[in-house]
Amino acid sequence: MYAKFAKLHAPGDPLVLFNAWDAGSALAIERSGAKAIATSSWAVAAALGFEDGESLPLEWLERITRRMAKTLSVPLTVDIETGYSEDPAEVADHALRMRNTGAVGINIEDRDRKTASPVLIEKFTAKLRAIVSAQSSEGEPLFINARSEVFFDPEDPTHPSERMEHAIERAHAYVDAGADGIFFPGLKDPDLVAKLVERIGAPINVMVGDVNQLRIMKQAGARRLSFGPAPYLAAMEMLTERSREALAL
Repeated sequence: MYAKFAKLHAPGDPLVLFNAWDAGSALAIERSGAKAIATSSWAVAAALGFEDGESLPLEWLERITRRMAKTLSVPLTVDIETGYSEDPAEVADHALRMRNTGAVGINIEDRDRKTASPVLIEKFTAKLRAIVSAQSSEGEPLFINARSEVFFDPEDPTHPSERMEHAIERAHAYVDAGADGIFFPGLKDPDLVAKLVERIGAPINVMVGDVNQLRIMKQAGARRLSFGPAPYLAAMEMLTERSREALAL
């Protein structure tokens, strides 16, 4: 399943992930023709009444992921935020727990849980190496999509173009540590995305908000395009509006 999922990150024909939050939403997206399903940590948490940021218990996430994997016939990748720990060994254990539910990939981010800024490179690569080492002994590897907060950093006032070298440095370090892909949420400039694609060998993932942005980022060379919490927000907005119409009669 890992090889099948990895091949979906193809140059010129990127993997489009319309993010789900439970088994029902995942199945609906699969029925639309999706080749794979990804969760959004924000949406999964919100659907259960939790805030984003690992307030959703890991056991709940594990249960939800298992139910989704059993429901789907396409690969599933799950967002585990920072790995639910600062200890690399614990993060590796948590990643393997997700793999044991049937997930083929994970998103893991380099965000500091207190400041929301990126942690030191060495701190995050220790997590990646621990995951790679732990999963090598048995079973298929997970597709590790390493998310960097470089362009989301609330403490960095510089223009995104000034953060490029920092982003590239982190991407190379993460790939060397075992990441299969690099995710840069918050990056909206297709010219900068194209430069990252040119400078980084691994598939680049960016978040888009609509189909027009998807087309633009596809042309820029991104090999993975995800919608994050946008599908959940749209579904909840539709539900609220339909309910308002019904209650107004």
